[in-house]
Amino acid sequence: MKFRKRVSLSARPLWGFKVVPRGPFMQLISIGAGSLSKPHYQPLLAWCDAQFLFRLESVVPELNIARLARQVNRDSSKFLIGRLQLLRKEFRRGSRASGSAIFSSSTTFKDHAFHHGGRTELQFNIGVEGDRIRYGVAFSLQLSRALTSLDSLLPKIELFNEFVTENTKALRDLQMWHYAGARSPERAPTPITEELIREGVFIFLGTAAASREVTSEAILTLFDRLLPLYVFVQSNGKAAPTSIPSKGFRFRPGFRKRVMRTRISRTQAQLSVELREALVQKQLYAELCEEYNAADIGTEIPNGIGGFIDVVRKTKTGYVYYELKAGRLLQGCIREAIGQLLEYSLWPTTQPAEELVIVGEASPDNDGRAYLDTLKQKFCLPLLYRQVECPRV
Repeated sequence: MKFRKRVSLSARPLWGFKVVPRGPFMQLISIGAGSLSKPHYQPLLAWCDAQFLFRLESVVPELNIARLARQVNRDSSKFLIGRLQLLRKEFRRGSRASGSAIFSSSTTFKDHAFHHGGRTELQFNIGVEGDRIRYGVAFSLQLSRALTSLDSLLPKIELFNEFVTENTKALRDLQMWHYAGARSPERAPTPITEELIREGVFIFLGTAAASREVTSEAILTLFDRLLPLYVFVQSNGKAAPTSIPSKGFRFRPGFRKRVMRTRISRTQAQLSVELREALVQKQLYAELCEEYNAADIGTEIPNGIGGFIDVVRKTKTGYVYYELKAGRLLQGCIREAIGQLLEYSLWPTTQPAEELVIVGEASPDNDGRAYLDTLKQKFCLPLLYRQVECPRV
């Protein structure tokens, strides 16, 4: 049996191959997968499996960024991100809109694409990551004819850092990574550090999924979610909104594990505030489930303003909010937690709480108790403190 074109299956990924009947023979071509479910294809697939270890579950649509970019453009009219070029026109007063498409032919490449005009901006980006597709926002610090110096991106990176700091919990389910010669491990969203601001570095915030799971709707939904970040950065911090949009407070019982970095050393674990708070959260959840009905305890509850409440306990008449702070200093825990708890309970569009509980590892002392008593009496704030002890890593 002969093939019109010989293809080495060991030299390239299997996705993208398609079996096409040609009389009694077959041809392997890399033009993107068509329908493989028709009955007359099955004997051919069985033969291919036997000869080339060609597994049916390995055949997925070719990772074609150009095709995906076109689909995103077509479907964008139903989403806020579909107005991206009009927004860019507003930010660049006096200039004309660069068409209406998010991605253009000049910003779409074999393995990635970014929004038209995004070379000098915080860019909406899609790209190939092995056998996965990434989508989110990025800074590309590669100098080019459009970007002759990194100086123009420095104010934008500063605003990006401010936004990420203020919306840490709202971005908790996303990841960040960068390329600086090699791909870094994924990490929770954090401000961009000074050592990353150098020529050639690519910094990404978003997510990645198997190619067969990525749809234009998923991409556009995340782009809409990150649009407030883009608006804040590109407007020099002047344009609202300045927080991630939320669907409102929704209580859901059960323990939802926080998104953590994929790899962490023992030294990093000992120093990681994020990891300590995750351990405290797990311990608090276990204790509350013993003290109350487990169906009334939930973690990572949307707070109505784009973030998440660490732990919520449902009562017969309302809710109790718990805000976790790692550390051995009681004063620091109280200082950091109070502002967040008040925001969760009193900001417009949020769900008011019956009690606001600061949770920390520090032992309560007389000064701390007196301070909380003063806040309760003078300002009628339902504040409490609870100590949770869990082993050190």
